[in-house]
Amino acid sequence: WATWCPHCRVDVSLMKSLAARYQQQPLQVITVSVDRDRDAVKRFIREHEVTYPVISTADPQQPAAGQLPALYGVQGIPAYYLVDADGVIVSRRSGSYVESRAEEELEEMIRELLADVSPVSH
Repeated sequence: WATWCPHCRVDVSLMKSLAARYQQQPLQVITVSVDRDRDAVKRFIREHEVTYPVISTADPQQPAAGQLPALYGVQGIPAYYLVDADGVIVSRRSGSYVESRAEEELEEMIRELLADVSPVSH
């Protein structure tokens, strides 16, 4: 995603909602910003009260982050990857979930993945 991408911006509320709704579940929402301006990313996070982790490809402290889009074969943004507990990509999608009215499709995939995860005993 990127701060300047209108389709990405539309989905921020969905990502915030998922992160909050599943915070007690074994689900982690993580986003990767492809912005070149790290300060713009910081402002966006603050202004939109983003509470989930955001990795910035422009972060000099994390030089490997810049390789993530190529590593995952990102062709455009927003791009979504659903990764299971074993690190296997089970779903890839380009484009806004909100704009395409596909939020329920995403929720169903999440519920299916969570059903496959056995509870961790402490």
